[in-house]
Amino acid sequence: MGENEGDGIQLIDQRAGENSREILIHHNTFDGDGVSTTGVGSLANKKSQQPIDPPGADAVKEKIWIYNNNFFALKRAAITGGYHTYIFNIIIKNSPVGIRHSGAEGWVANNLTHNTPPSREHQYQRWGQ
Repeated sequence: MGENEGDGIQLIDQRAGENSREILIHHNTFDGDGVSTTGVGSLANKKSQQPIDPPGADAVKEKIWIYNNNFFALKRAAITGGYHTYIFNIIIKNSPVGIRHSGAEGWVANNLTHNTPPSREHQYQRWGQ
């Protein structure tokens, strides 16, 4: 997925977390080529636009598993996650923000970054805690 001038995948919580979906996003390549804004974006309450700065990470309540993906040259962030987002085995390269979230639960583990600053407002627990 790439060069679409928006999010590669956009997750929108339709009823402020009232449903019980479990979302799996795996084995993809998100190549923004400096055009796409976010690889995987999470937005709550039927919103469909990411804030400009900082990039989103709204309180989507569904359980989201993001693993075995590659993210390259995204304009804002590789991943913005919600409350229950689990992110592992990810490669992120040349993005201004790696992972951003509003997470109360979830974790991030075993990821590689290059030319990407550390995740912003990282509150996730580490694997096994």
